[in-house]
Amino acid sequence: PRGRHHDLEEIFHALNHRFFYGEISLPRLGWSHQNSRRILGHYDSGHGAIIISRKLDTPAAPRHLVEYVVYHEMLHIRFPVERRGQRRIIHSREFREAEKKFPKYELACRQLKQLCA
Repeated sequence: PRGRHHDLEEIFHALNHRFFYGEISLPRLGWSHQNSRRILGHYDSGHGAIIISRKLDTPAAPRHLVEYVVYHEMLHIRFPVERRGQRRIIHSREFREAEKKFPKYELACRQLKQLCA
């Protein structure tokens, strides 16, 4: 989880304390093997792992940006995929509302769009 510029475990613990009252169990954390621009984070519930794109482990990616992506993946733990008939709801209304509570939500979204362009 410790990258060259960002430590995912330290970020996870800080976010868990700040937003989730320490209630989320530590998943496996790691950086992707590829430098993906399209998928910047992924929560794998089968393996209990959060994987963050190595593209974010750079001085050009400010800490709040990495925090936002980790926070988003932590929300997948807090709000698991729902099934409504044949439909899978990955980002429920509750998920989206919680996501917007991230302090620099709008800034992070703009920066991620620029990073992926």
